[in-house]
Parts: sequence; C-alpha cells; structure tokens
Amino acid sequence: MTSDAPRGRPERSRGREAALQLLYRAEVGGLEAGDDLAGYWDEVSDYLDGEAGEASRTFAEEIFTGVRAEQPALDAFISSALERWRLDRVARIDRLILRIAAFELRRALDPPAVVIDESLELARRFGGDDSVRFINGVVDGMRKRL
Repeated sequence: MTSDAPRGRPERSRGREAALQLLYRAEVGGLEAGDDLAGYWDEVSDYLDGEAGEASRTFAEEIFTGVRAEQPALDAFISSALERWRLDRVARIDRLILRIAAFELRRALDPPAVVIDESLELARRFGGDDSVRFINGVVDGMRKRL
C-alpha cells in the first residue's frame, strides 16, 4: 500500500526536530557548528537510519548552520513580528523554533503554510502550554512581512 503523502515530508520533519535539538545544544552547551555533530548523529542513529535518515541529517545541518550564521538577521526579522514582547523574554525553545521558521520563510525552503504547520508541531512536542498559540501568531506575522 502506498501513501498519498508528499515524499520527503517525514524526512524534513525529522530534520527540523534534529535541527531544534542541535540548536538547543549549541545554545545551552556551547556546541559550535563543527563541534561534535558526529557525536549527536551517533546518539540518534536508530532514529535516523538509511536513505531517509541521510535526508533528515542533511536538512537538519542546513537549518542548523544557516540559523547559526544568520542569527542576528533572523532575530531582527522575528522581533519585527513580536507584539508587546522582546525576543530575549521569549522561552528558549520557542525562540529556537521561531529562528528555524524565520530561516525557512526567508529562504523559501517550503511553502509558508508548511513552515507554519511544522513550527506548530515542534511547539506541540517541545514547547510549553502556550507555545502553539504564541508560535502560530508570530510565524504568521513573519509570513505577512515577507
């Protein structure tokens, strides 16, 4: 039985999740772009295996390195969509999810609706109680500013 789902979506979703974890490690533990990425991939090898795993890994590394390289511009873009908030007051996980979304929106890696949906999924899995609603509003605000 074949799926009617678009090919690549699960790999990209797993890639976003891995990118979020890498960005979190970088922010909390001082992981740099080239440091110990192999160690991270070894830890999650059961989750990311085969051809799908390689696609997820490639996408995760693209997001990770892009967000790290463009962080000041991404933060400015996010801040322009925040209403009555300062970015430094946003919860760490929410801020990282917003950076991933901002990177994807600015690079047009996927359609905006997909970026919003994927951001909400990350917020559901990793964010706090109010994360989904907050992320939805900010990412939609960023989308409108493009």
